[in-house]
This record gives sequence, structure tokens and C-alpha cells, in this order.
Amino acid sequence: MALTLVPKVVPIRNREITQQKLIGAVGKVLAESGFRHLGINQVAREAGVDKKLIYRYFGGLPGLLAAYGDTAHFWPSAEELLGEDCEVAGTMPPHQLIR
Repeated sequence: MALTLVPKVVPIRNREITQQKLIGAVGKVLAESGFRHLGINQVAREAGVDKKLIYRYFGGLPGLLAAYGDTAHFWPSAEELLGEDCEVAGTMPPHQLIR
């Protein structure tokens, strides 16, 4: 009987996916607990990854927060800023709209 070798399957680790998980976890932790309770352990647990990756990919919590601040999830949408006045904003001159 011939022995067939099956190649060992090595899981592919995707840095970008892990970084996005961590950035998303920051948003979720902030929404649920606020800045006061934001920490490395809580974010890593929420993302389902080892906390060492926060240091490896972002240099620590400040770098991860900066990355979160660079996403669209951090900034309010135009609808959130304008509230119920979206139609009125379309009629305003640019200088008033920016103000």
C-alpha cells in the first residue's frame, strides 16, 4: 500500500483583515463603554486577536486610536451633521453651509 503525503495546511494570516478587526473593535468598545473604559485587553478581546498585534501593527493604543480616527466610522456623516435640515442645506450658499 503506497503512502500518500498530504501537504500540511497552514492558515494564512492576513494583516489587513486583522487591522480592520482591531479598528472595528475600537469603535464598538467606544460605543459601548466610552473612552474611560477603553483598553488594549478589551479591544483585543472584542476583535478576537492577541493584544500583541495591537503593538505590532499600531505601536500601541494611541496608534490604533489614530488609525480609527482616519476611518469614516469616526467622523459623522453629512446627515448626522445636518440633522433634519438636509433639504434646507441644499439651498444655502457655501459660506453659510460651511459655517
